[in-house]
Amino acid sequence: MNLERFHELDKRCRDFENANNELKQLSIQLEKDLLCVGGVTELFRRGPEGQTSDSNSNETIIIEDVLNQSSTSPASFKNSFSHVSSRDTTSDEALTAIVISQRERFRIRNVELENENVSLKQQTNIFQKEMDKLRSDNIKLYEKIKFVQNYPVCIQ
Repeated sequence: MNLERFHELDKRCRDFENANNELKQLSIQLEKDLLCVGGVTELFRRGPEGQTSDSNSNETIIIEDVLNQSSTSPASFKNSFSHVSSRDTTSDEALTAIVISQRERFRIRNVELENENVSLKQQTNIFQKEMDKLRSDNIKLYEKIKFVQNYPVCIQ
């Protein structure tokens, strides 16, 4: 029974690790896609090959600021772009708000999965230790049984 529970928890642990990795990949892909979306201003647009243009150091500084502020609230994120003019600011703001809320949901879910993964690993370790202890006890019991079976019986 403990072995079955161990295998079940081990499988769940691997499933959570896979889900966590998948969420990370999706977040990375979402960030890449957002950089290429048509509503992004020319200041933040990437080159045709997806490479950043190194011609403007100011652009690099602004991108670093955006990445540093990405964990802040949507309002402060929008305020950081107030000096940049864009063709359609309302669609940019709507898209930004949607993406930020989605990204936060992914982060929260990722944290939940990581916490559950840690707890499952702890349970797996506990079950592994218990299984090792039971195996050791079983070996000792087997040795005692063999000793008793081989013990000479004195008939009086």
